[in-house]
Amino acid sequence: MRRAAIVCKAIEGEVRLVLPPDMEIRSVEQGLHRTPLKLTESLQQEIDSLDVDEILMGYGQCGNGVVGLHSSRARLIVPDVDDCITLLLGSVKRYREEFLSEPGTYWLSQGWIEHSEDPYKEYLRCVDKYGEETALWVAGEMMKGYHRLVLIDSGTCPLAEVREYAQTFASFFKLEYSEMNGSDSFFRSLVSSEWNGHHFVVVEPGEVITREMFTPTLGLANG
Repeated sequence: MRRAAIVCKAIEGEVRLVLPPDMEIRSVEQGLHRTPLKLTESLQQEIDSLDVDEILMGYGQCGNGVVGLHSSRARLIVPDVDDCITLLLGSVKRYREEFLSEPGTYWLSQGWIEHSEDPYKEYLRCVDKYGEETALWVAGEMMKGYHRLVLIDSGTCPLAEVREYAQTFASFFKLEYSEMNGSDSFFRSLVSSEWNGHHFVVVEPGEVITREMFTPTLGLANG
């Protein structure tokens, strides 16, 4: 069976750690999450360009960004999760427990730091253009409701390489700071097609991904 993977750049490093070396992988910019329709369009273009039998999607529901995707020739395998924070933590159960215990958590990983436009980067971008007061207001609005920042150690690099940025982020927004080990369990299940207790949406050729295919969860993480 010919297989390929389409993943968000924010988790590309984690997927590459478990992906067979001969499997083709396409990565898509993380920033498209802010515009789900553009994300859907970009993902569909990648799907249409692949001549394979099965496509592994390194995405969750992602604000309905995967809704409407389809392939005339390939089976699509999509993790049944809200977004990639659950994938980085390794299970829906673990994310749910963290959400219930600390719902105001902002999550970072190496991939998120390198590829996402987070509130601290938005502050730095705005301060020169609009001034300190406006930049602080914009960043503060983006961080409403958050009181903890967790840096996930997902094994893609020594944590010391990204710790300084994460701690600067937490200090700037006066957040409680902590670190947490990630897990490659979900990624390994996706690649092996042996679900091992994880949940996936399996869409056969000719079928279209719908919102109803996903299991309702407790809410989004970083979005």
